[in-house]
Amino acid sequence: MSEQLRHDIRWTPGHDCIQFECKWDRPACRPGEGGSHGRHGLTIRFLAIGQHGAVQFVLYTGLCPALASTMCDAAKQTNGIERRIGHDEELITLTAATGHLPKVDGKKVAVCTLWRWCRRGLRGVFLEYVRVGRKICTTRQALLRFFTDLAEIDKRIEPDRYAKPTHLNRTPITSRQRQKDANEWHTIDAHPMPADLAYHSKTPRYDGQEPVTDDCEYTEGSCYYDGSSLNAWQPYAALVNAGIDALWAFLDTYYEHVFGDADFPTPAAYPKPLRALKEKRQ
Repeated sequence: MSEQLRHDIRWTPGHDCIQFECKWDRPACRPGEGGSHGRHGLTIRFLAIGQHGAVQFVLYTGLCPALASTMCDAAKQTNGIERRIGHDEELITLTAATGHLPKVDGKKVAVCTLWRWCRRGLRGVFLEYVRVGRKICTTRQALLRFFTDLAEIDKRIEPDRYAKPTHLNRTPITSRQRQKDANEWHTIDAHPMPADLAYHSKTPRYDGQEPVTDDCEYTEGSCYYDGSSLNAWQPYAALVNAGIDALWAFLDTYYEHVFGDADFPTPAAYPKPLRALKEKRQ
């Protein structure tokens, strides 16, 4: 079977009904309760569509909605920070800056934490810094602006927005987990997750298969769907190893496998071999 397939990419925006009001304006959607939609990241759907139906690879990016003002402010920054340090401000090293901060559990804030605030930011706010030779420096005024900007974000959040419902008995959140959530509140995970390798067929693919819907845009009617999250790692490997063309080749072959007589596709390998291990010195 040889058929010219149409390739398409669909983007489904993420939602965050914890940080923001419910996207669908449902009264029952409240953080921490059973009716909450929770949080879900941007989803990308890669489709190969033909006369028999379609095959798809679904990728969860893990990227959740963020405050537009925060994102725009970050985009205006250079190398992750906005250059607002004035000429009249006294420069101090990050090591010295830790001495100007209150201790946490009796310990000083680590230098690596300040460096993370400089490079990655905290809730979209970045600590200003400059390089003086090999030294990384900031100022006491920059620290004050950093913490003031964080406090401004807090003002936009209702005080009881994240209050723990009294009827829930949850495992206490550790300080490390709380810090991680604060640093990455706009993400679900730090990396994408392959979610589905599936087909949408106009006709049953096995005995007893029932349609999941009678209004599928890919079949223009009844849809006989089946998919696998486990197999989704294979098109993901093709995409990561060799790019979008390798992914389309994988999906085209998968289409032939589902609707024709082709073998299940093998994902493209990385184009270079592993480095040879260095022999141990005698």
